[in-house]
Amino acid sequence: MLQSYFTTALRALRRNWNYTTINIAGLTLGLACCLVLFLAIRYELSYDRHNVNADHTYRLVSRFKSPEGDNRSVAVPLPALAALRNEFPELNHQLTMVYELYGALVKINTKKASKFQEEVGTVAFVEPEYFRLFDYHWKAGSPQTAVKNPQTVVLSESMAHKYFGDEDPIGKSIRIENKMDFVVTGVVQDPPATSSLPFGVMLSFPSLKQYGANGGWDEWGSSYSGAQVYMTLPENIASAQIEQRLAPFVKKYMEPEQAKILQYELQPLTSIHFDAQTGNSAGRTISRQMIWAMALIGLFILVTACVNFINLATAQAIRRAKEVGVRKVLGSSRAQLVRQFLGETGLLTGIAVGLAFLVANYSMPYVAELLDIKAASLVLLDPTVIGFVVLLAMLTTVLAGFYPALVLSGYQPVIALRGKIKMAGSSQLTLRRGLIVFQFAISQMLIIGTIIAYSQMKYVRTADLGYNKDAVLTVNIPDNKPDN
Repeated sequence: MLQSYFTTALRALRRNWNYTTINIAGLTLGLACCLVLFLAIRYELSYDRHNVNADHTYRLVSRFKSPEGDNRSVAVPLPALAALRNEFPELNHQLTMVYELYGALVKINTKKASKFQEEVGTVAFVEPEYFRLFDYHWKAGSPQTAVKNPQTVVLSESMAHKYFGDEDPIGKSIRIENKMDFVVTGVVQDPPATSSLPFGVMLSFPSLKQYGANGGWDEWGSSYSGAQVYMTLPENIASAQIEQRLAPFVKKYMEPEQAKILQYELQPLTSIHFDAQTGNSAGRTISRQMIWAMALIGLFILVTACVNFINLATAQAIRRAKEVGVRKVLGSSRAQLVRQFLGETGLLTGIAVGLAFLVANYSMPYVAELLDIKAASLVLLDPTVIGFVVLLAMLTTVLAGFYPALVLSGYQPVIALRGKIKMAGSSQLTLRRGLIVFQFAISQMLIIGTIIAYSQMKYVRTADLGYNKDAVLTVNIPDNKPDN
C-alpha cells in the first residue's frame, strides 16, 4: 500500500513538473527563511545559558529615582563588596565583583616586545569566586588559586596564542598600561560567543588596590560602571528576599540624601543580553520585541509558502478528479485518499527541507554578518535544530496539504468520472481568492517593512555628520598622566 502511494505520488509530481517545481521552490525558500530565523533567535536566547547556575545568578543594578524618571546603572561603589559579604554571609563565596578596564594597553615582555591595544570587554580584574559563579573549561591552572595572589593573570586560549604564539604561556608575564606586571598562572577555553562576560585577560582582584581604581575603597558616594557585582543564590533563597534586605542595606551604608533616591535590584543573568539601558561587557544587546518580530516574520513567511501551495493544489484539483473517481469506484475510502494526498505533500516538503538546508548553509555567512552573529555559532547539524526542522516539516505538511487533500478526496465518483466538476462559483474559489488576498497582504507588509529598514540603514551610513571624517584619528590619552 505504501509503495503504491509512493509510486503514484512520484508519477503525479513528474507529470505536473511545472506545478511541482513552483511548489518545491516556494516551500524551499519559506523553510530556509524559517530555519535561518530559528537559528538567529536560538542564538540570541542562548546568551549566558552555558553557565550551569544561570537561572540562579544575578547582577546587582542600581536604580536612581528622580522626578524626571528612573535611571538604572550597573555601577556599584567599591566598598559595597565587603559590606555585602558582611551583611549576607550566606552568599560569602557566591558573590563577587568584576572590575572591567574599558580598553587596556597590554605589553608582552619577550625578546621582541609587542604591544596590543585591547578592546572593551577583554580585560578585567576578577576574584577566585568569579570562577565559582561562571563556568570555564580550564586548560592549565586551578580556578581556586590562579588569581588568588596579586599580580597573577588567567588568559583565554585565543589571548594566550595572540600574546605568546605556540609557546607555553604559564610563568610568562604581561604588563598592563605600563603600570604593573602580571604572571600567567592559568589558561581557559575561550568563553562562548553568547557570553555577556567575554573577558580574555582576567587579572587578580587583589592587585586592584595597587594598580589604582576609579573611586576610593571607602567612598560610598563614588561608583564606576566597570565595577559590577554578581551573585548566585541558593535554590532555597528567592531574589525577592534579597531585594527586601537590600533596602535597609542602602539606608545603613549610604548617605541619607542618596539613600532616598537609590534602590538596589537583582537582574537575572539570563536577561542581561536583552537590557539595552544597562548593557553588558560584550557590548551587544537585543530587545525581546526584536526577538518576537523575527519569530513573527518567520511565521508569516511559512504561512505565505503554505498558502501558495494550497492555491496551486486546489487549482490542480480538476485535473485529478477522474483519478479520485476511479480510486473510489475501486474501493478506496476518503481516509485513504487523504493519506495519499498528504503523502504527496510530505514528499514535496521532504525535498524542500533538503534544499532548504543547502540554502541556509550557504546563506549563513551573509546572515551572520548582517545580524552581527558569529557564523561558527550557527550550527545546522544540531539535535535541537534537526528536531525543529522535523517539526517544521510536519507542520508544513499539515498546513499545506490538509485542505487540498480534503477537497480532492471529497469528489463524488459519478460527477468526477463524467468531468462535471467546476470550481467557478464554488466555496473553493472563494477560499482561494481570500488566501490570495491574505498572501499578498503579508508580502506587501514584509516588502514595505524591508524598504523602510533599508532606507533607515542607508540614512545612518550616508547622513551628513557636519564634518569630514576622512583621515581623522582618535588617540587614547593615559588617564594617569593627563598633562603629558
